[in-house]
Amino acid sequence: MWLGTAVGAQLNIVPLAQMAMSWRQVIKRLQIWRLVTHVGFVAPLSRYFAFRLLWLFIYGPPLEQQMTAYNPGEFAFLILFATVMFNIVYIFYPMGFCGSALIFTILYLWSRNFSSQEVSIWGLLNIKAFYLPWAFLGVDLLMGMPMAMLYPDLIGIGIGHLYYFLMSLYPMASGNVILKCPIWLSRYMAQFYGKAASGVTPPGGGRSSNTRGGGGGGGGGGFRAFQGQGRTLTD
Repeated sequence: MWLGTAVGAQLNIVPLAQMAMSWRQVIKRLQIWRLVTHVGFVAPLSRYFAFRLLWLFIYGPPLEQQMTAYNPGEFAFLILFATVMFNIVYIFYPMGFCGSALIFTILYLWSRNFSSQEVSIWGLLNIKAFYLPWAFLGVDLLMGMPMAMLYPDLIGIGIGHLYYFLMSLYPMASGNVILKCPIWLSRYMAQFYGKAASGVTPPGGGRSSNTRGGGGGGGGGGFRAFQGQGRTLTD
């Protein structure tokens, strides 16, 4: 999806003006597709775009595999939750497109779920996975990216933390579940993953902040939204 819109933007065949989020257009002209399409674009073909797509295909598959191990709908629920939150944030901080912010939401959750894993960045620096999103932001700054362009990514990290808090930290601390993937979404996504849609998630939202050895590929049968090997940048 993101590659297609990037190529389309480069060739001027994708109507980006009709995809961007705008509450004014949603309310006055009932252009409700904008509530979703704004996450479908990251940037035109560029180094900025290439890095984000690379990070997504390295770290997206193992996160998807882990999240759907207990509940087939949970990864889709994450995307839905993040999209809704971006729409709310837009009221206070307009962001025309949130594709990059969504990638950083995924990166943040990967870093929390595989926090003890060692990650090598280009063979130059070894860090704990917990710090990976911040390291990538630092790389952007070192490569001359204006700070203003990184605000959506920071918002993506914040929304990722909110999801992690509501789905994992708060239930583990209080025993109360206040956010849960709907049963209908689990049953629908089970068709793609080929798993039973019980809708039951173990304590802590089925995730561990110290998962080891899980940074590898998202193996197993069935459909995956992100196909890849889940390797580090130096593999």
